[in-house]
Amino acid sequence: MSPEPLTGGHVVDFVPVLFPPENLKGLGRYVSVLVKLDTGCQAFGVFRGDPERIQVGTPMVVAHVDAEQHVPFFDVA
Repeated sequence: MSPEPLTGGHVVDFVPVLFPPENLKGLGRYVSVLVKLDTGCQAFGVFRGDPERIQVGTPMVVAHVDAEQHVPFFDVA
C-alpha cells in the first residue's frame, strides 16, 4: 500500500527568505512555509508568490515537488 499523495493543508508558519541557501540559490527570493497537511503531517516548502498573500491558516496546495532538491512548492488554494 503506497502513502496518499501530498495535496494540501494550511499555513502554520512562514518567513520571507531574501538570501537563499546554496542549494536553493537559483530561486532568488521566496517564502519558506510550514504547512500542516490534510494528512496531519507537517512539511516545510517553498511559496514563490507575494508574502502578503499568505498568513497563518491560509489554505495551501502542493503545486509540484522538485525531484532534484526534494522540495515541495506550495501555492494558495
